Amino acid sequence: MANAKVKLVTVCEDEHVLSSGDEFEDLVDINHCHHCGSPVYRVCPNCESAPIYAWVRSYEDGSKEWTVAEYCFVCSEPYPWGPGRVGRAIRKIDKKLADLQSPRPTPKRTILTHSRQEALQDTKYGDEVISHIQEGDRCYENRLWQPALGSYIHALEWAAIAYLEAEADVDVIEREREGIYYNLAGGKHNLLDELTNEVELDQKTISQIRGINQGERRWMAHHKTGETLQDEVDVIRARLGTFLGTLFDNEMVIG
Repeated sequence: MANAKVKLVTVCEDEHVLSSGDEFEDLVDINHCHHCGSPVYRVCPNCESAPIYAWVRSYEDGSKEWTVAEYCFVCSEPYPWGPGRVGRAIRKIDKKLADLQSPRPTPKRTILTHSRQEALQDTKYGDEVISHIQEGDRCYENRLWQPALGSYIHALEWAAIAYLEAEADVDVIEREREGIYYNLAGGKHNLLDELTNEVELDQKTISQIRGINQGERRWMAHHKTGETLQDEVDVIRARLGTFLGTLFDNEMVIG
């Protein structure tokens, strides 16, 4: 005997339901599916306002069966997993086959050198930097451009956090636990301001960090349309390498 309920859902374009709830605030906000790496949606990708509904059947053995709506109830446009998905699935398979026949992409150069890794491991939060760089490189090699982009941006943020704690006695994580929340380069509290208050940063590095902060909306727009982000990933990865060199190759001077 099954019990059916209507829920709001976070769902990927391959119809994997990643979270559900009775209110929009119940849904997790993530960019890619941890099952298949596909783009993830909480609202209609066409009108960008209407939540996505699904019906869930719960069985006595604890299993669940999801049926996600195929059309937006506001703009009436089909969802990516709705009508026409067979053709899209075939095109996706063709692309994967073409990718398998082409050389596996690799990052152009090493940004996590042995000396930088040692320097990071001597800091309180350095392992976070290392972990995000390694995750980004794994995503890069599998052509998961959006997850790679996110990993490299997180690595840059953690590099700033690790440096500030180790060299300027500013523990951003402890401050956030006290209710002071930080952004990368915007808002009342941000990592760029903390860095420039404590150390001398060259103007190019400052501009690069601001550029990363301002570019996130554009990258997310590309993500929604399925455009390849490899060029953006290469740019951010190169900027991350320069940033690591500035912080951990003994080129930065305490102010």
